[in-house]
Amino acid sequence: MHSAEGATAAKTQTTVKLRGFITDTVLRDGFRRQHSTDSANIGRIEVIRGPAALLYGIGNFGGIVTYLPKAPLSKSRDEFNLGIGTNDYLRVGVDTSRPADESKLGFAYRITGAVESTGDQTDLYRADHYFVAPIVHLRPFKNTLLTLDLEYGQDFREGTGFQSVRARADVPADQQDRLERAGFLDFPGKDRRTFRWSGPDTYVDTEAYNVLVKVEQWLAENLNLLVGVNKSKSLFKGLDVGGALQVGVGPAALRGTATVAPLTPADHSFSAGVVRAAIFQYNWTR
Repeated sequence: MHSAEGATAAKTQTTVKLRGFITDTVLRDGFRRQHSTDSANIGRIEVIRGPAALLYGIGNFGGIVTYLPKAPLSKSRDEFNLGIGTNDYLRVGVDTSRPADESKLGFAYRITGAVESTGDQTDLYRADHYFVAPIVHLRPFKNTLLTLDLEYGQDFREGTGFQSVRARADVPADQQDRLERAGFLDFPGKDRRTFRWSGPDTYVDTEAYNVLVKVEQWLAENLNLLVGVNKSKSLFKGLDVGGALQVGVGPAALRGTATVAPLTPADHSFSAGVVRAAIFQYNWTR
């Protein structure tokens, strides 16, 4: 699958295109981020275009994108949102914040979270997702701010395999580019925009977390020191398949699975005959 910007879709969900340059390197609160879990706790997105991104230690000439998480507010707030849409889309989100209390540590917190379930216009596809992100502020001293920022999320998608195969099974090796003009194989009663050849067993299972601890110390007016440690981890499990049309191979009983008109090598035109083909190369991969 390809996006309109020419950037290939990736399971990390961090791929962006800036000034013609594609990168999957982004920052989260100034630290390297290789996986996007949910947008529920994103308070602001900053984009720095061009070679100025080198100031942040990342050599991407297109620029750099930084995600800044939501921080505790100065006033108490509780927010609940509900989203309902087509293809059984359902999303519930919460956002609760409490300001610094009167204790010696000045304890403040904010918790954001979301639960989402949806399908799409294709057969068999289903996605379930949940996410939680608490952030805590402590002020042990007047000019010192200690931040503990956590986030955790899981995402499970099933029915993610391929939907169709090219309708050419007999193209000579020196004419493989003609596959791009051969279209896709159709079966009566099936819509290739929704029908999923790969079946229901394909899936992508993702688990991700991020832990950030940082200390900010104000030394003087317009001068402060920031020290932090960030740990991020993403675990991916999946099951996928590949499929293609083949002729003259496999059991003879399967060679009538599909019939396609062959090319005439002399003038690259389609002949009136048919080739009895079968769908092979159906390999499971993890």
